[in-house]
Amino acid sequence: MKYCIFILLCFIGYTTHAQSIQIDVNKTEFSTDEPLILTITVKNVSGRIETPQFPEIEGFIPGGISTSMSSTFINGKGSTETKFIKQYFAQKEGKYIIKPFTIEINGIKTVSPEYVLHVKKGIHPPRQPYRPKTPQEIEKEKELQKGKWM
Repeated sequence: MKYCIFILLCFIGYTTHAQSIQIDVNKTEFSTDEPLILTITVKNVSGRIETPQFPEIEGFIPGGISTSMSSTFINGKGSTETKFIKQYFAQKEGKYIIKPFTIEINGIKTVSPEYVLHVKKGIHPPRQPYRPKTPQEIEKEKELQKGKWM
């Protein structure tokens, strides 16, 4: 019985933390060699959390999305945090503006601030957009691989 009451109290403490969504960028001044990292942090939102819709940023190539999750209990109070992280790669130097955008997760909405980005020219050329290989390119690679190992 004491164990059931303890679990109930932990659950009540766990659900009383404020729910929030926060949107951040890693920096606003960087070079074409460095990624822009946009992070959406979701705190104490119950239920299944779908990956949010990240914005398209003109002049940037989007990278993949990674996710991290953590749960903590401190003095009987629990909290959860889920981070969705997406990289973007600038195609050329210049000034870019990320206009405010809205994120909604499980009925909770937040609006991002406007970000002004300053991109300098890097040492290496910018990343190119992903382009699937054609069947001819795949066959050519296979032929090259056969030649290396024979």
